[in-house]
Amino acid sequence: IFVVDREARYLRIAPTNPSGLVLAPEELLGKRMYDVFPEEMYTLFSEAIAKSLDTEETVNIEYPVEIRGKESWFYASLSKLGENQVYWIARDITERKQAEEQLIRLSAAIEQSPEAIVITNTDGEIQYINPAFTVNTGYTAEEALGQNPRILKSEEQPPAFYAEMWEALTSGKIWEGRITNQRKDGTLFTEEATISPVRDINGNTVNYVAVKRDISGELVQEEELRQAQKMEAVGELAGGV
Repeated sequence: IFVVDREARYLRIAPTNPSGLVLAPEELLGKRMYDVFPEEMYTLFSEAIAKSLDTEETVNIEYPVEIRGKESWFYASLSKLGENQVYWIARDITERKQAEEQLIRLSAAIEQSPEAIVITNTDGEIQYINPAFTVNTGYTAEEALGQNPRILKSEEQPPAFYAEMWEALTSGKIWEGRITNQRKDGTLFTEEATISPVRDINGNTVNYVAVKRDISGELVQEEELRQAQKMEAVGELAGGV
């Protein structure tokens, strides 16, 4: 917490966390931010200070600061204190920024995954699909969200198959297996699927996430290979005769 003037000069400092400052409080007093931060940072600060003074509105900014060789991020609120002074409250949000960056990377990985990924709530209502799901099934996000995965159901599995699957999931177990589903256009395809419960911090299941890979092409190739091997065996037998 500190007070600066229009020239971004430190007038008063009351840090609740001195380790979050570039310099010790006594070293900052009387200095301008221009003496401490890079030029692009000083420009950001100057504009925020001027806006707070001229509009008398609270101005919020986020900015990175290198402290002892490590980058930290801060969220600051600037409020007009006097004729030419601004009350500045800065909070360390480094952990939040790191979590956001991790979430962005995770989101990019899921969006670009070649496996179809589906997230449902505990009632089975689809809440998220990635692009690979649309490629495999023909259903767009607009068509799938809010629906139940039963939109893909074929008649290739008996009711007992699905009952066993849900019994495993509702008991907190991971279900793995092959399942033949039906695309939007009515054609059948086979997937290898892993469906896992997602738990909150209290251990309660709040979602289910399914990771599914279309293996229809592989099954066709396997069948063709078996047929070729069978014909080869017949040929060898005939030659022996």
